[in-house]
Amino acid sequence: MGATIWWLFFSMSAGISFFWSFILLFGKSVRSFATRALGFLLLTFSLTLVHYVLVWSDNVSSFPHLSGLWRASCYLYGPLLLPFFIEKKQINWKYYLPQFIPFLLLFIAWLPFAFSGLEEKIAWMNNRSVYHSGLLLHPKLLYLLTAEFLTGSQLIYGIFFLIKSIKLKNGNRKMKTIIAGLFLLFIIAQIIYFILVRNPEFKPEWDYMISLAMTFCIFGIALMTFYKPEFFFQYKHQKVNGEKYNTSSLTNTQSAELAQTIKSFVEKNQSFLDPDLRLPGLAEQLQLNSHQLSQAINENFNSSFSEWINQYRIEYACELLATQKYSAKEAGFQSGFNSISSFYQIFKKSKGITPARFSKLKKASEVDS
Repeated sequence: MGATIWWLFFSMSAGISFFWSFILLFGKSVRSFATRALGFLLLTFSLTLVHYVLVWSDNVSSFPHLSGLWRASCYLYGPLLLPFFIEKKQINWKYYLPQFIPFLLLFIAWLPFAFSGLEEKIAWMNNRSVYHSGLLLHPKLLYLLTAEFLTGSQLIYGIFFLIKSIKLKNGNRKMKTIIAGLFLLFIIAQIIYFILVRNPEFKPEWDYMISLAMTFCIFGIALMTFYKPEFFFQYKHQKVNGEKYNTSSLTNTQSAELAQTIKSFVEKNQSFLDPDLRLPGLAEQLQLNSHQLSQAINENFNSSFSEWINQYRIEYACELLATQKYSAKEAGFQSGFNSISSFYQIFKKSKGITPARFSKLKKASEVDS
């Protein structure tokens, strides 16, 4: 009965992982490249959990189609998390795409097994030769199947992620450090498994506990989408129309008065300098509900909340750059942006030039005057 509960738990975990991967990949929002990569990571992990349950419950002979694929998928985790720790503009595709070579080699070697019949698959599994036709042609590639090579390569990713996140100086430092730490724990759990499984007295309970730790780590990474949703999702701004707020209790006059109150409060307190400022938080400070605050901003400033706040930040950054005492990066962080890439993108969209170019033009105008 105890084993059945474990199988049920991991089956449910696989279902949750698959469902959340679907949201990250196909949800109705503008997702970053890193967010889509996380969706593929969760999808990969859900398939791996399904295979684990089939093995534990002795049903793998009835559904052997995923056999062997988990080993190849282990090489995906590091590369799929890499975009979280490298700015999108810094990603060198010639450098990034080769990160998937180990997975692709094992996947190609696995394909003859995948396209074989059920009985032939079972025969291959009994002979432990899922990768036989692909890898034995190049014996050196058999290193990809060793636990040492697999976990060693992923451990390098984990250490890199942790160092990269600790060096951050913006609002995403905490989130990225947590992701890096959870990924390192995931790899350590994998290493412990490969050590214990060589013990002739290896018990199924050990496997369950290690898999539980790995599930906790992957789900912990996925839960960052709740902790920092604005990092993962950027919902498309809806232009205000006559029907959007037709059920609101605010009249046009009340909405306009409320907008001025919000504007005065934000300008007086310089609320926009807080990189963690969110619509619910500002609404709470003003003792409003979020819907009313959003309506007042949308109707009177023809802008979404984030766009409106970011415009204040851009103007403040311009003032800092004009003093010639701040670099573009410093001005971005001082103005309330928690991502330098977002600052550059929003600044250029607003002013038509980069922050660095703006600073140079200001300096040149001062010299001429």
